[in-house]
Amino acid sequence: MSVATVEGHGEDKEGSDAVAAQWEAAHAGLVAAEASASLLTRLTTQLFDVARARAGALELDLAPCDLAQIVREQVTAQRLTTPERIIQLELPADWLAVMVQADADRLRQVLANYLTNALKYSAEDQLVTVTLE
Repeated sequence: MSVATVEGHGEDKEGSDAVAAQWEAAHAGLVAAEASASLLTRLTTQLFDVARARAGALELDLAPCDLAQIVREQVTAQRLTTPERIIQLELPADWLAVMVQADADRLRQVLANYLTNALKYSAEDQLVTVTLE
C-alpha cells in the first residue's frame, strides 16, 4: 500500500479501519516469521551440537554450578510458558544447593528439552514431576 493510498483514506473511517486491519495482519505475519526464524535457529544450533557431540568435538564450559538452582530455574520457566500444566518439583528440603562441576548452559538446554518433551508427550491433565535426588 502506498503512502498516497493511506493519505487518501485519512478522512474515511472505513478506509482507516481497512488500513488498521492491514497493519495488524502485517504485524501478525512478522511476529510469526520471527518465531519461525527463532525456532529454525535453535534447531540448527541443536543439530550442530549433536554433530559435534558425535564427533567428540563438543566443547563444554565446565565450572562449579548449583544444579538445584538450575533445575528450579527451568521448572519456573516451563511453568510460565505452560501455565495450564502442573509441574511438580521435588527437592529434598535440606538441599539448598547441589554444587556440581558442569556446563550450566548445557544443563539448562537439556533440562528444558526434557521438560518440553514431558509436557508435549504426556496427557494434558497429567502431572509432570521433576525430582532431584
